[in-house]
Amino acid sequence: MKYLNRLGLPQPLASAVIRDTYQKTGDISVTALIMPPRKRILEKRHDEEISVDVSDQLWMLLGSSVHAILERADTSEHLAEERMTVCVGDAMLSGQPDLLDNDGLLSDYKVTSVYSFLLGEKDDWIQQLNCYAWLYRQNGFDVKRLQIVALLRDWMASRAETDPGYPQSGVIVKEIPLWSANEQERYVYERVALHMDSEALKDDELEVCSATERWQKADSWAVKKKGNKRATKVFNNEVEAQHFADGDAQLEVIHRPGQSLRCLRYCSAQPFCDFGRALMVVDASAEIGNEGV
Repeated sequence: MKYLNRLGLPQPLASAVIRDTYQKTGDISVTALIMPPRKRILEKRHDEEISVDVSDQLWMLLGSSVHAILERADTSEHLAEERMTVCVGDAMLSGQPDLLDNDGLLSDYKVTSVYSFLLGEKDDWIQQLNCYAWLYRQNGFDVKRLQIVALLRDWMASRAETDPGYPQSGVIVKEIPLWSANEQERYVYERVALHMDSEALKDDELEVCSATERWQKADSWAVKKKGNKRATKVFNNEVEAQHFADGDAQLEVIHRPGQSLRCLRYCSAQPFCDFGRALMVVDASAEIGNEGV
């Protein structure tokens, strides 16, 4: 992977982003296992061709700082950041959970935004922690509960004072559903098989990421006065938008196609993905058509 520094960030900060201390173990990690196979494989195949800007990786750097925090913490009553491996078929799966206490509570620390946390339980958090629980079980440890310790990077005390629906602390502990042992094992084996089978496919033959994996937003319809730049109201239903605009010749309804946010903004494999390239063309056309909406 090639790193760029278009914004001229200080060299020590840029070098911290570039210096990746992660050491791969086995054929696939839990983090990679829960990724869409197309994204993981394209990023691996085209690693030397991919360019990213260090400014776009700063939040990932902040996320990795959790490991430094746990190194300073008193974890004498925990199993801390143990790298574990298990053979699943012909592949070796590896994972490094954060903390497991003596009561069987598995904790994983995440640095995230308030907005992301307020959206509710993330599928990938649930999948990741249940895979870790399965790994622990294969290595002789029993996991009875799962939790995320979320560090909210953009939390504001002023908002917490005035908005009861806003997180009341910059650190939130959230319990994660624990699957049964059979559910965990079925998920692990199915995902490993999917990833390993996909390795034999050509780039354009790889299964397209699902709408959920693409972080697909739903279509919307904006009602605005002709000539205005901003919408008067935005609807998730075309019929409701048309009903709102009926009878007023000054109003028009503009369709806003839903975007696959992960493809458009957060996938480094996008230039090498036929689906992602097509999305960029459609998105560019939509921006021109919706200019001023």
